Parts: sequence; C-alpha cells; structure tokens
Amino acid sequence: MSRPGSRCAAGGEALELTDPSLLLLQDEIGDCYESVTRSVAAAMGAESCHLALYDGARREVVARRPAYTRRTKGVPQYRFPLDASAASSQVIETGQPHLSNDPQSDPLYDPSIKERGVHSVLTAPVQRDGRVVALLYVLNKPGGFTADDARDLMTLAPPVGLALQNVRLYASEKDRRVLNESLLEVSRVILGTPTEDNALGTVLDQMWRVVRYQAAAAVVLEGDELRVAASRGGSVDVRVPLGSSGELGLVLERHALQVLSDAATLLPELGIRGATGRAMAAPLKAKQRVLGALVVVFEDEHATEAHEGQLLTAFADNTALFLDAARLLSRERQARARAANVARFTRLAATRLEPESLLGAAGEEILPLSGADRVVLYVAHARNAVLIPVAHEGTAPAEEKRVTELRLDLSAPLLAPLVEERKTLVFQGETGPPPDSVSPFLGARSLLLIPLVSRDVIVGAVAVAHLSDAEPFDRVLIEYLHDVCQPLALGLENARLFATLTQMAATDEMTGVANRRKFMETLRVEGTRSRRSTEPLSLLLVDLDHLKKINDTQGHQAGDVAIRHVADILTRRRRATDLPGRLGGEEFALLMPATAKDGAVLTAERICREVSGHPVPKVGTVTVSIGVATMPEDAREEEPLIRVADHRLYAAKAAGRNQVRSTSVPAELKDAAAADAAAADPTATPPDGKSPAPPDPPQE
Repeated sequence: MSRPGSRCAAGGEALELTDPSLLLLQDEIGDCYESVTRSVAAAMGAESCHLALYDGARREVVARRPAYTRRTKGVPQYRFPLDASAASSQVIETGQPHLSNDPQSDPLYDPSIKERGVHSVLTAPVQRDGRVVALLYVLNKPGGFTADDARDLMTLAPPVGLALQNVRLYASEKDRRVLNESLLEVSRVILGTPTEDNALGTVLDQMWRVVRYQAAAAVVLEGDELRVAASRGGSVDVRVPLGSSGELGLVLERHALQVLSDAATLLPELGIRGATGRAMAAPLKAKQRVLGALVVVFEDEHATEAHEGQLLTAFADNTALFLDAARLLSRERQARARAANVARFTRLAATRLEPESLLGAAGEEILPLSGADRVVLYVAHARNAVLIPVAHEGTAPAEEKRVTELRLDLSAPLLAPLVEERKTLVFQGETGPPPDSVSPFLGARSLLLIPLVSRDVIVGAVAVAHLSDAEPFDRVLIEYLHDVCQPLALGLENARLFATLTQMAATDEMTGVANRRKFMETLRVEGTRSRRSTEPLSLLLVDLDHLKKINDTQGHQAGDVAIRHVADILTRRRRATDLPGRLGGEEFALLMPATAKDGAVLTAERICREVSGHPVPKVGTVTVSIGVATMPEDAREEEPLIRVADHRLYAAKAAGRNQVRSTSVPAELKDAAAADAAAADPTATPPDGKSPAPPDPPQE
C-alpha cells in the first residue's frame, strides 16, 4: 500500500495526506473505484465521473490516482494533478451539491477549466457518520445538469460512502495481513540467515512493504559504539560512538520510540544523506536488553508516532525478539561446532601415535578453522626448554627453511607468559606485529602462539599467523582455537608414553639394546627386503666367553657389568641402519642390512678387539666369540641364516674363543649346509638319504 507523502496542488499550495487509508492504490481497490464511478456516470447520463477523497483532519482534497515523479534519485515523490476548486470547498462546508453548466464563467472555478474539456460539472459530497469523506464530480452531461440531477446524485452518494468504508476496511485488513506476513518473514529470515547483517538487510526490505521510507538503517550496539549493520539509502559499517549519538542514544537509554529532532546532524553520521522526511528511531530490545535500533526516514514529513511509529515499533520489537533468539541459536551452533571440533581433535589425538603424524593431520584442520594464512605446530624438546617445529600448513616453498629451522626458546622473556601462565600469546593490533625471534614468517602482521599443556607441562605449541590482516583474532576466536588445540597436548603426551612403552617392549632392560622379540621381528623384515632387493644381509652372533666362570668367581653383578660392556661395544660399533640385540643370557647379535660378508667380518673383528682391549672394572679382560653368516651367500631364509651363524659361533668357541668364524666349514657344519640346501630345494636328497640333525653345542 502506498504511504503518505502524496501531494495535491490546490491554490498553489501542497496538500498532505495524514490518514494512509485514504490513499488506496491496489489494483483490486482501483477496480472498485472504477466500478463506482462508471456506475454513477451511467446513472446520471454523464460523460464521466471522478471521485476525490477528503481528509477532514487537514481539510485537504486529494485525487485517488497519483502521477509519479522523482525529485531526487532513489527518493520517490507523489504528486496529485487534480486541483481542489473553491466549489469543492463550498460543497464540503455546506454539505450541499453545486451545479454549474458554464464553469468557465462560474467564479468558483478557474476559467481554464473549459480548456481541460469540462463543459458542465455537478459536485456532490459523500458523507459517512455525519462527515464528508469524499467528493463526486460528474462531468459533461448533454444538455447540462438540472436540480433533479443534483438530487439524484445526492441519492447515489450514500452507497458510494458505504463502498468507500468497505474499501477502507478491506485496505486496513490487507495492511494487517501484509504486516503479519512481513513480520513472519522477518522471523524466518533472522533465524535462517547465517549472518546477522544480511538478516537485518532483509528486515529493512520487508519493512518497505508496510512502511514506505526514503531511507532506513539497522543499527547494532557493539560495546561503546553503534554500527550500521544494514542500510537502505545509506552506507553500511559506519560506526558512531554511543556517547555522541545524540537522541539515538536516548532511544537506547529509554527503551522507547522517539522522533529524531537532530536528524539533520545524526543521519549523515549514520551514512544517510539527502533524506528530508521525518526521522524516527525505535529500540531493538529483548528481555530488557537493548541490541540496537531501527532508524527510518519517512517519505511523509508529517508521519506520526501514532501510526508510522506504531508500525516501526512492531518491526523493531519483532526483529529484536528473533534477533536475540538467533544470537542464542548462533552461540548454541558455535558451541556445538566447537564441541564437535574438540571431539574430532580428541579422536585424532587418540588414533595418531606419532607426534609428526598427529600434528601434521591437526595442521590441516586448524588452518581452515582459524581462517589464518599459515599454521606451524611445535613439540617441546624432551630435555631442553625449546619448541621444535614438526609440522606446518599453508607455507610457501621459500618459507619452509626458516619454518623448519626456527626453534622457540622457552627461556626467552618474550615467551614468559606462555611458560609461566600457560596463556596464549597474541601479537596484533596494539601489541604490534610479532617479533622475528618468535615468528616463523618474516613480515607476518599478526600471530597467535597457543600452548599445548598436559599435566601443567608445555608439551608443544601451535602458531597461527596472518600475513596481511593486522587484527584478525577476536577474543571468541582465540578461546575457540585454544579449546580446539588442547586435545593435541594429550595426544602428544600419549604419543610419548606410547613411544616409551614401545621402546620398553622392544628393549632389553639391562643393556638397552633390542630384545629377542624385537630383533627377530627386524630380522624377518630385513630378510624379506634382502630377498626382494637382492642386497646382502649379514648376521653376527656374539657370545660372551666364560660368563659362567665370571658369575661363579666374582658374582652375578660382575657378570652383569661384563654383559653391559659387550652391549656398549656393539652399540658404539654399529651403523645407523644396524641393529644390536640381546638374544638371552650372554648371547648377542648384530643385524647388518646391505652389508656383504667382508664388511661384516671387519666389523666382527673390531668388536672382538674392542671387547678384549678395554678391561672391565672389577672384572678384568673379557672376550667374545662371533659367528658371521650372510644372506644369500650362506642361506636364503632367516632360520637357516641363524643356524649357520650359530654353528660358526660354536666353531669359534671350539677353536679357542675370542675369534671370528665366517667362511670355514668344519665337519660339524656340513650337515647344517645340507639342511639349508634342502630348505632351499625340498626335492634334493641328502647324500646319506637322511635328514641332517644339528650337532650338540660344545660345553663351556
């Protein structure tokens, strides 16, 4: 429905319409008007009939149909071409019809009326409840009008008045329906639109259906500032300090609608310029809490608080109610999303048992959650107060060297809050960009350092950086990222515990070398790899000579010292790819992948020399005997390889100990070699037709 602000020229003066129900321009209502005027014209035998409305409160006559013009871009103005003549004023005052068959000579009409094609005119009032509500103008009856015509027209006027009343009732009901539909749409949009600003923009659009305005703005209260979240006819994201918002501040303080008398000053500050109508503001209040305000500049400078203000208040109250509900839902959604992400990170921490794998997967998740440009994840050094980078996301190739080499010194004063208070360090805004000593990215504008704390100990950290935005992290986001990252601390602690348990399960407690189970597992893996790659695999079986004698003469503690001495020599003499192990008692082994026989023999001889060349305190000189076997030269499978090395070990002992045997095959090894050949070729038959049996080991 059109709103006031509509004008009619009468005697050169602009006429304003105060009652919006007087201006009814919907198509179906227009059809009603046309039907009435056609019926009256036909009944009177006249060429045409026109109907004008009368606003008794302002004593103004307005045309039913306006012609549209635009005074300024984007601000519609409404102008009425029908003039209110002196004859109309007389009819209104007397309540009697006025007849003129020569209006050009009638002093109550302008002489130019004949130029507009009017040769005769009969004007009659339309009354309801004792007051004039409209005027009927019947034009150009052949032969002119008579007094009987005047009486007939007065007889037709009451039904016309009744039709006008029905039209007004219909329009009022339609107004309520449009208002209710708009408020319902406002509720739906606010609850269903992800961003609050977009929702408030839709509120202004829906309000236009009911309250036509020159400009409008939805203003939200953020701390000590008012921010224009949505605007029609103005700018958005304009901020005005609450203390200097004039009467708009009073609207928020008093929780009440108010006409803004300081609109000429306030509206430009809100980004609205060129609007000239009457301005009002209604608070957005929910549960006695003010969220902001709706500010509207009406097209009609005579807009009233009783009507336009009531509609504006209805929109403001409905908007505030559902805006508050939407904020609650948003916080609930955020809480659910936060809980879901924390749960996802918790599951991630429970399933990734290596720090590099855990933090690498976490970095892929943190980068989109934070909206940052770069993420680096650190692990605390086991003994030193240093954070070591182990994973990163979003980095450019040129940045990787600095990212992977920059370690964060936890003893630095700059990181004291991180260490002592376990709080996130924020470098942005007033604190300025992060110093190069803590930033893995030179030139970063902002940085978060989030500690990963387990049992009050920092086990790692997460660095989240923006390269372009100087202040991207608000309090809510910082708390959110802190909560999401904390399960990683538990994951790092679990990974360390798992590594410790794994090492304990695979390590001989006395010597620190691999235990029998770990050694045999590795032997199977390396044997498979050797067969696949055709690379040699050498095995050294090492036996401590005369351990029983040491235990019997000097005690078991001395025997343990001798065992650890051999293990230390094996550990020092191994390569990074070699694996020393204790198979039980005084028996050790050294697995040497990708090592040919000659290299293995040289290593075995060095071990013999070092073991015997360094006397053991409280024990004296100890020696070892070593048997060497190489795959595939001596055997093609793991078990035969062990048997060959074992036989050579016992051959070394039988030959006097403190020596290495690798290639000689004494008589007792012939059967072992035949057994190995049978294992490689089951169809082969031993020379004696019997399966070989391993010899009894020599006695100490």
